[in-house]
Amino acid sequence: MGWPDGEKGAIMAAGDEPAFTHLRVLVAGGGRLDRASIARPLERAGFAAELEIVEREEDLLAKAAAAPHLVLIFGGGDLEPVRAVTALRSREPDLPCVVVSRSEVTLEEGLECLRRGANDFLTAEAIDRLGDVVGRVLHEQRRRTEVEHAIDAKLRLAERAQVLIRAAGEMQGRLALRQSLQRVCEALLQALGASGAAVFARQTEAEELTLWASSGLGEECVQALYGRLEAVVEELERDKAAAWAGPAGPNGAEAVAGVGEATAACKGLAAAGIWHEETLLGLLVLVGVPFQKLSHDDLSILSGVAGICAPSMVGAMALNDANRRLRQLVALHNIELATAGSIDLRLTLRVLADEILREVGGDAVIVLLLEGGSKELRCAEAMGLRTASLDGVSLRPGQGFAGRVVLSRQPVVVPDLSLDPGADPRLSLLREEGFVSYYGVPMVARGGLQGVLEIWKRTPNRNWRMWSGFLEAAALQGALAVDNGALYHQLERASIDLAAAYDATIEGWARALDLRDRETENHTQRVAEITVRLAQLVGIDESKIKYVRWGALLHDIGKVGIRDGILLKPGPLTPDEWEEMRLHPVHAYELLYPIEFLRPALDIPYCHHEKWDGSGYPRGLRGEEIPQAARLFAVVDVFDALSSDRPYRRAWPKDRVRAYLVEESGKHFDPEAVRAFLSILSSEQWLFSS
Repeated sequence: MGWPDGEKGAIMAAGDEPAFTHLRVLVAGGGRLDRASIARPLERAGFAAELEIVEREEDLLAKAAAAPHLVLIFGGGDLEPVRAVTALRSREPDLPCVVVSRSEVTLEEGLECLRRGANDFLTAEAIDRLGDVVGRVLHEQRRRTEVEHAIDAKLRLAERAQVLIRAAGEMQGRLALRQSLQRVCEALLQALGASGAAVFARQTEAEELTLWASSGLGEECVQALYGRLEAVVEELERDKAAAWAGPAGPNGAEAVAGVGEATAACKGLAAAGIWHEETLLGLLVLVGVPFQKLSHDDLSILSGVAGICAPSMVGAMALNDANRRLRQLVALHNIELATAGSIDLRLTLRVLADEILREVGGDAVIVLLLEGGSKELRCAEAMGLRTASLDGVSLRPGQGFAGRVVLSRQPVVVPDLSLDPGADPRLSLLREEGFVSYYGVPMVARGGLQGVLEIWKRTPNRNWRMWSGFLEAAALQGALAVDNGALYHQLERASIDLAAAYDATIEGWARALDLRDRETENHTQRVAEITVRLAQLVGIDESKIKYVRWGALLHDIGKVGIRDGILLKPGPLTPDEWEEMRLHPVHAYELLYPIEFLRPALDIPYCHHEKWDGSGYPRGLRGEEIPQAARLFAVVDVFDALSSDRPYRRAWPKDRVRAYLVEESGKHFDPEAVRAFLSILSSEQWLFSS
């Protein structure tokens, strides 16, 4: 695509003078508009717009082939914006396109246009901002093109870039990244002359950095880098930048503060953001580089390798997140069993502390309970202390870290106890324990504060936020155990709340799986909802409905064991790849069966690819040998898959899908399941509107 005024410099940024004036604009669906209403905001932004207006989709595609600078889609007449954007992107994937709402264009349609590839969406009321929006869209398009050209040229011509490509290529398609990332770091040292290199992942919930791989860096240097890299992350996110270079410390050539000569090699840093869409997944960092001498090509190489790392990191981070959620779910379930199965409070609190130590990796857990009369906090359970005894020690509200939790009823985080040594009277007793950081959570049940759950660590912890949801849920369980002594008859309600927490956790797990397989995004939630409705219709016992729902949400959990190179392959699979893909129900069984309370939900994940005539997999079950929940789900799953757009085909019309289900009845599907499904398909269309 050509650029306005024959490549006359960069598109203007906010506050700059326009770098060009002439702009060829193809306006689709704007025939009933006053041309001046389009031209005026563009002129205020420095554009002299040459407008050409078309009203039909075929004219839009024909004129777009002449490479205008910009396409504006208003809708109206015979032109439907979502379809127009889709058709435009199929022909001209790189042509800048902005959708402006009219009375015919709803907000939902505008958002769908963005998903189909429009660069921006503007409401009619904000038409005066059109010039600024167009300037930004053209600016981003030009920058993206320039960066792509620079990276492509460098990767083709520079031998050191080839070293990086080979190293990064080894990791593509893998979920276990650590060794591959280690090789990438080693290749970076060789190619760009740094003294150290590292890959930091940015945890989804905590938004804090965690070291995944490094080469040439000692522990002191890594710890010292964290503070500086937090500022780098802010700059990259603020500017949506690909790479950054500068001093390691905030004051020019100074080393990272607090570690002296040990980090003399850390004086220069370069970092590239590992981006997925608009999410910063982490950083690829060079340490000890002469950053003043780094060329634009050097940074392009660094950001290019970061881009190669991104797809595999998305899958690995989604899997890590799913595994962490599963571990937390099991830990919460164990705490629930202790709470529900015993009225011995000390036993319950001991289980609570043990599960937290195992899951969070803390060094000590202390449970402080409020005494009813004095309202003082006293130690009810302490696990992980080496020498100290807290018997007889009490805290008033507002006194010490736990006292702050009582007053605020909010978590209190102290990442470095040395900065506030006199803030807690217990620190003199705990001095020999060597604690470095602290996290305190209020234990609140049914609106009443029961105490404070404390986690102490002997090493720095930069990821408290990643565990905050789990710790708050565990604190709730502990509070319920305390409250149970006086309110045992309300335990049933607590179990309902916990079941909702299970649902939320499993739904979060399902969303993490959808993040990995973007082709089926939102598929999981839809099929779970419809399967539950179908199960209720055919009379499945209400006590089993939750397991039907969980099974539907987790139906593709076995795909975490399938390599990205197969799962995300855009073309057809080879026979060997199909053999591996067909193992995902077995992976689901192996993953879920050891978890006792999820076993009743295994029917769908393990059996949803079995067929009524016995030709399915993994076990070739036939007829009613297939569990009823799996037979129902198979119909819903195929219906939703065929009714949804996929990268390799458009969605089938509903009548064609209905005919396919009838045709496969008695072969692929249980005939009774098909009849039941078609009955709700006819009577409850709202279930299928999304």
